[in-house]
Order: sequence, then structure tokens, then C-alpha cells
Amino acid sequence: MKHALALALSLACGCAPETVKRPVAPIDWASFATRTGLAAPVARSATAKERDAAGVYLAALSASDLGALSNVLDDDAHFAFAGFHDVHGFENVSRAHAALFGEFEPRTIAADRILLTDRSQAIEWTLTGMAKSSEKPLAFRGLTLLWTKDDGSVVDVHVYFDEAVVRAELGRGPLALANLPPPPLPSGPPVVSEQHGDLDEHENVDRVRAQLDALEGTDESAYANAVTDDFELVTLERAEPERGKAAARAYFKAMHKAIAHLDTSIDNVWGADRFVVVEYDVVGEQIGPLGLIPAQRNNLLKLFVADVVELRGDKIARIVRYDNPSQALTVTP
Repeated sequence: MKHALALALSLACGCAPETVKRPVAPIDWASFATRTGLAAPVARSATAKERDAAGVYLAALSASDLGALSNVLDDDAHFAFAGFHDVHGFENVSRAHAALFGEFEPRTIAADRILLTDRSQAIEWTLTGMAKSSEKPLAFRGLTLLWTKDDGSVVDVHVYFDEAVVRAELGRGPLALANLPPPPLPSGPPVVSEQHGDLDEHENVDRVRAQLDALEGTDESAYANAVTDDFELVTLERAEPERGKAAARAYFKAMHKAIAHLDTSIDNVWGADRFVVVEYDVVGEQIGPLGLIPAQRNNLLKLFVADVVELRGDKIARIVRYDNPSQALTVTP
């Protein structure tokens, strides 16, 4: 079953796995444009139907036949899963969801946090269910980015979760992840943080951009000094967060030790209250192992990443990182 989820997705989409440049979703970039005045534009509010879209989408994914996706997907919807061919059109997007989530039956997907703008949503969720192939229960975390129209229909879906973590829960993954405990289940309704369109959000986006610029360069101190002393880095392949400026420095060193000519490119970014959602890719020449990714015969590497960043004052206090490192083992940049 190695890489079964990703391979099933590529087969369901009628295409071979391939890393491609992900189209930029329809973010309101003007709301974060450089401004010279003191006043920031006021963000438009999400409509009532847009506010309901996340709940409708997650309920559809929890249904056994996924047929309820017709209640939320736009006819021309677009879908992406980290590192594989993007697909377009309602039917292809529905099939992609079935390939990605249909193995888990029954399943429930519940959100614990939603970061909301008038046209985009970041949904942090936990899936609980049973794997049909092994009849083993499992639970894993993921992130879905949605872009919506005023009528609540979803025009773009980007999904992130770690295939290796899922395989490990089923007893078929890396031994290093064999004892990873299942994530805690969300309790109660999700916490919703909404974009205000103020200067604080604009500056927070700039701070996140600056840290990614520092990662791309050679300024380790600039990267580490962007975080608080009690900074937390949460990743899907670790039971506990890595903490403090030392964690930021360790990540910087590990990335540059494993990747030469490292380049970061932001695809989408937005602020919502004290949070920033940033979707980006990391490209470079792999010169050494990177976590569970061994050095590859083809040493060109491209990873898709999405971070949910929480800021405190002018510093980054917490990053929850969503990626799928297994993509590097099955795709060619």
C-alpha cells in the first residue's frame, strides 16, 4: 500500500503523478498591496452562505458516497493535493475526493479552526474512521484551503495531509512513525478567526513573507529572530512541538544542509486576525536526507507546504505546518 493514497488519486484523475506549478487561487491581493497612507481598506465580509461552506463541505466528506459534494462544488471547481496533477471540473474534483478519502469508511471529518476571508477559508481538521483495506481505526490531521463565491459554492480546493503518517497508523509506514499517537479530537464547534483588513494583518503577512525570504537566503539569525522565545513548531510527523528559537535555528540548518540553492515561492497568503495562512513551495537541489526523505537519485526537489502561522505582537509565536513529504518519493520536479 506504499503511496497508495497518492497513486489512487492520480489514477482517479486519469493522469500520472507529476509535480506542477499550482495555479494561484483567487486571493484578493489588492487588500495586501503596499500602502503609503495610514488607513487600511476594510475587508469585505463573507456572505452567510460562504460562512456555511466549510460545514457543508466537511459534512459532504463525512458522507459515505460523497454525493453531497454536489451541494457545494462549483461546476468549474479546481482541486490540488500536494505535488500531484491538479484537476478541474465538478466530476474530476468529486473523483479526486473519492480517491483521497474513500478508503476510510465510515469516516468523520471535524474542524477545530477556520480562518475566514470573504473569499477564502483555511480549515484545520481531524479525520477519524476505519480503513476498508485493513479494518483498522485511524485518526489523522489535515488542512483544506477553500475558495468560494458569494453563493457559497467552492471554486478551488487544496488539501494537505501526510500520507506517511496515515500508512504508519495502518502498520505499513515508516518505522520512525510507528509509535506516533493519534491526534486529539476536536471538541465543540471550530474556532473561527475572520479577516478584518487592517494594518496589523498587512504587517503580519509582511513578517511571514520576511521569514520565508530569510529561509531562502543565508541569514539564519534573521530567520530565528522572527520568532518568540517560546515559539512552537507543530508538524504532522512529531508527537510534540519543537520549541524556542533553537527550533527555528535547527529547521533552518536542516533545510540548508539538505537542499542547495534553496528557493521559496509563495502561491497564496492572507491574514485573518492574528493568524496568517501561507501556501508556498520549496525548490532546490537535494544534497542530503531531509527528515524521512532520503537523498534521491534525481536530486531536484520541490515540496508544497502550507503553514498556519500565529503571531504575538511583531513575532511569530506558533507555526502549524502541513505538508506531504512522501510526494518527493513519487514525483519528479
